[in-house]
Amino acid sequence: MVENTAIRSRISTGVIAGLAGGVLIEAASFAAIFVMTGTLDVIREFQLTAAELIGKSALANPQAAWLGIAVHFAISVAWGIGYVYVAEQRPQLYARPIISGFAYGVAVYLLMLLLDLATGVTNAPELSSLGNALVAYTFFFGIPIALIARARRER
Repeated sequence: MVENTAIRSRISTGVIAGLAGGVLIEAASFAAIFVMTGTLDVIREFQLTAAELIGKSALANPQAAWLGIAVHFAISVAWGIGYVYVAEQRPQLYARPIISGFAYGVAVYLLMLLLDLATGVTNAPELSSLGNALVAYTFFFGIPIALIARARRER
């Protein structure tokens, strides 16, 4: 019984951390796009996310944005749960959430970039957007996940 409670607690922590990270990284990404281009098409951005799953046909269907939203948050939750799982195996990650969250953000970025490139939906990032992506994945995804995981573990 205690084991099941601990597992549920870890999963709920991962879900909460992943959702928070998902919201923050999208907000940061949308802000960066708006600053760089002066415009923002949120539906198009989520269509691009859906296209990674179902292919380029998603780009022609505005309704695919809903799938993109679901995919984005499902992936964010999976990364949140993944961080909590790793941190439970290596508790020193809880001791230094800024450093471990930063490193986790870099790792997530690199793995997601490989996934993006493998689907063929996106091309290799330009050097100018690489910095923005790393800031988004580290400061607005990895670090918040690590901080939330630590805070919920300490309660």
